[in-house]
Parts: sequence; structure tokens; C-alpha cells
Amino acid sequence: MKKITATRRDLVGLLRGLLDVQELPGKKLGTAVAHNIKVLEVELQDIEAMGTINPQFVTIANEINRLVKEEKNEEAATLEKENGALLDERREQLAKVEVALNNEGEVSLKTVLRKDLPATISGKQIYHITSLLKD
Repeated sequence: MKKITATRRDLVGLLRGLLDVQELPGKKLGTAVAHNIKVLEVELQDIEAMGTINPQFVTIANEINRLVKEEKNEEAATLEKENGALLDERREQLAKVEVALNNEGEVSLKTVLRKDLPATISGKQIYHITSLLKD
């Protein structure tokens, strides 16, 4: 086990890296990856909940995007103005998520021996889990 202290943003990046390698072969790698994904998902669940998108916002945003693509800018601006509170709510939500991502978190994760990495792993995949590798 290795104790990692990092910003929550960095932990999200590590989680993504683990998700990228979760289907690679190898019992030891697979065991460590599965364990670490679970630990990180628990650590980051509050951020995921904070960022949950209001379905009404999605509908309005999609409609505004459609209008902009069709070059109906006046209609898009009107729709934006009519839904200003909803759009402001989303901006505030994203600002809170941004602050939370900059906070530090500490987790204990399983390390992976470099010799246990499969030959098929790419440099990109290795890069994202480097902090968990051990010689």
C-alpha cells in the first residue's frame, strides 16, 4: 500500500488512468486496479454528486446549442435570458466543483510492480498510473 496525498483533481486523473488499464491482463495488476478504483470512487463520490447535472439544464443547453448551430442567435439569446437563473445555477455548481477539485485528499492505494505489467501496456497507460508503480 502507498499513501498518496494529492489534489482531488489529480485523484480524478489517477482514477481515469486506472479505468484505462482495468481490462489489461494480469491477476496482480487486475487486483490492484480493482481495489484502487473502489477506493478512489469512494473518495471522490462527493465531487461526483456535486457535479450532477440538472436534467432541465441539459434540455435548455441542448436547445441553445441547436439554435446557435442553426445561426438563430436571437432565439438562443432569448432562451438564455429566459433561463438565466438555471444557467447561473449551473455556473455556481461548476465553480463549487472547481474549488473542491483543488482541495487535497489522501488515500492508501495498492501499488503495482513494474514486472507485473503486461507487455501490451502503452506508454500513455503507464503514464497515468506511474504514481502506483514500484520497482
